[in-house]
Amino acid sequence: MLADPESAKEKCYKHWDYDYPNLFGNVSSLCYKFCILQVISQGAISAPMFSVKGPSMVKATYPTAFPLKHQQKDLRLALGLAESVTQPIPVAAAANELYKVAKSYGLSDQDFSAVIEALRAKLQH
Repeated sequence: MLADPESAKEKCYKHWDYDYPNLFGNVSSLCYKFCILQVISQGAISAPMFSVKGPSMVKATYPTAFPLKHQQKDLRLALGLAESVTQPIPVAAAANELYKVAKSYGLSDQDFSAVIEALRAKLQH
């Protein structure tokens, strides 16, 4: 936890010059490592998952609590169910594609949060 959250926000925003697409698009640098996690944890989109998985994602270490391959399977099942009732779920479909890429990188047995590696690779191109 940063000692001065307001200072962290100011540094983060100043660093990114309020360029929100760049802020979220350049996931690999994550604005002074934990800065973005600190900002998110204090905002409206705060969720316990950020504090649980965020630090591991920043460090690119993924101790397995729930394997990525099982998360992708669950997404696949949800997509199948949605298709059976003619209900599009485009965000889940996009997430599923990222999980499939992560599996192709050999991350199947890593924690589901390792999906960020697929996002990092996608954003570098």
